[in-house]
Amino acid sequence: MLPTRTEYATKMADYVIEQTQISMEESSEENQIILNPQVAEIHIGQVFANKETLQQAVSLHSIRYNQPFKVKRSSKLDYKLVCIDDNCNRTFLASKHGKTDMFIIRKIEHTHTCSLDITSGDHPQATSNLVGKVIKNKFVNPKRDYTPTEIVDDMADDYSVSISYQKAWRAREKAIVDARRCPQESYSEIPSILYMMQISNPGTITDLVTDEDNKFKYLYFAVGASIKGWQHCTPIIVTDGTFLTNQHGGTLLIASAQNANRHIFPLAFAVVDSENDSSWEWFLHKIKETYGEREGQCIVSDRHESILKAVKETFPDIMHGVCCYHLMKNIKMKFKKGGDELKIAFNSASKAYNIEDFEKSMQDLDNIDVRIRDYLVNEIGVEKWTRLYGMNRRYKTMTSNIAESVNAALKAVRDLPIATLLECLHSLVQRWYWENKNRAQKTTTTLAKIPEKTLKKQRDMSLKYKVETANLLVYQVHDNNRSHIVNLENKTCSCQRFEYDEMPCSHAMTVLSKRNLSCYKYCSYYYTKEAFMATYEDSILPLGEATSWNIPDLIRNIVVLPPKHKRAAGRPKKQRYKNGLEAKAQVVCGQCHQRGHNKRSCKNDPVLKPPRKRKRS
Repeated sequence: MLPTRTEYATKMADYVIEQTQISMEESSEENQIILNPQVAEIHIGQVFANKETLQQAVSLHSIRYNQPFKVKRSSKLDYKLVCIDDNCNRTFLASKHGKTDMFIIRKIEHTHTCSLDITSGDHPQATSNLVGKVIKNKFVNPKRDYTPTEIVDDMADDYSVSISYQKAWRAREKAIVDARRCPQESYSEIPSILYMMQISNPGTITDLVTDEDNKFKYLYFAVGASIKGWQHCTPIIVTDGTFLTNQHGGTLLIASAQNANRHIFPLAFAVVDSENDSSWEWFLHKIKETYGEREGQCIVSDRHESILKAVKETFPDIMHGVCCYHLMKNIKMKFKKGGDELKIAFNSASKAYNIEDFEKSMQDLDNIDVRIRDYLVNEIGVEKWTRLYGMNRRYKTMTSNIAESVNAALKAVRDLPIATLLECLHSLVQRWYWENKNRAQKTTTTLAKIPEKTLKKQRDMSLKYKVETANLLVYQVHDNNRSHIVNLENKTCSCQRFEYDEMPCSHAMTVLSKRNLSCYKYCSYYYTKEAFMATYEDSILPLGEATSWNIPDLIRNIVVLPPKHKRAAGRPKKQRYKNGLEAKAQVVCGQCHQRGHNKRSCKNDPVLKPPRKRKRS
């Protein structure tokens, strides 16, 4: 029996619905735009966002299935590939999709296999450009060090293709440029970034210097919030420089201070050609213009000759202190001396509060080498490296450790293009500012956290001392068969720790406890919670995405070209050279657990490492 008209119409409707669903699924698959070239399969109807994505996808597919090809025709309208074997008629054709930049695959033919035996190592599509595109996402995470050896291994595991170490290195360099932007083009973005720093954070001071050929020479910036907060920090500026490892070289100069909680407070950054007389003088001149001079101000740095000249020229009336750590290393190199005895004696002399302790430490240095005293006293000058003879107070800032800490933190960003480096430095200052502002707001003690601990330590030490009263303001404190005179009115003690640190020493704490006086009124303002909070009174706002910046044509039209820099042959140096007396980390073998060699060169028998014993509390 034939179906009735109603039954036939119902079956036809079901067929139409089924065909419509299939057509919609095919249409959806065809119209899906492919942005990632790493696709599992390539077939007719696929639409790629642009020709470059299509080329990468086809090359990866060719490598994965060992089907090398050669380009028959490539234009703005179509892209045709054929097999490298003349006896094979494998053909691939893609053309432009409408009036857009997208390309759609029109034709794929492959009637028989190729007669050529192409080894993976000779694959023509495994170029450094393609490998760089594949691995570029690996360099988004700054914590990962993706080496050329790892690239060779990953390409062999993922695509069964063998590439050389040199090709992996070139691919790595190109991937870094794609992930971190082009180093040459980044110099043209400097004016826009400096402009946005001033717009986003009013009060920010920036400067850009180029030569007569518009080639980059110097840049400088100090955030407005740092300029305001500097007045509430101890008046000590620590400066240092670190070399950049990007393609155009240069040196990053840093000026920092310490807040009430003894944490790093960055003041200014500059990028210059190198550490020379003119660059340091220019940087310190900008520091003076930005922050001026304060009473009791001091500049601390290493003994770089350019810094010594620049400080003398720019700040003739300000004390210039030498970093005691670098000076101690100079002593070791000059006199060929080392060991803990020299370190303890020198540190004790530099940090001594009174003449008695200083002379005792200097006598210890004389016992090591009699020439050291003459070098420190006559050639360096005791006012440069001692707390006792310094022209101004150094508030326990005897080294340039805070600048070295900033350098260590910036080690991972020194190879970035200069535009990315500038935004990274601004984000770093913003992050530090925000974290310390939260710490200041959470402070519940009268002093900041670290000065409060120091004061508590002095209070605990004072419990074992005895006090004799001379009058209402002068007291005699007995300390281990030694007597100290404490004057509360003048805020002094014969041990001289009270006046140099501007915080009650243990002898003064003994007197204050006896008279039931508050010890906080005898502490410097620079240690207080009020100073801590006033340092971070303002806020630092982010620059935002570069695509949303509204840059005037006057700023956008400023031409800044890369500087003249010839990169040295060989692999770039990532670390400075160490002298012979500096401590070097010893390698521990992972096979025999002995020092001095690694597992690869080990000739000993394997030794099972015993498990660590847990410490019982």
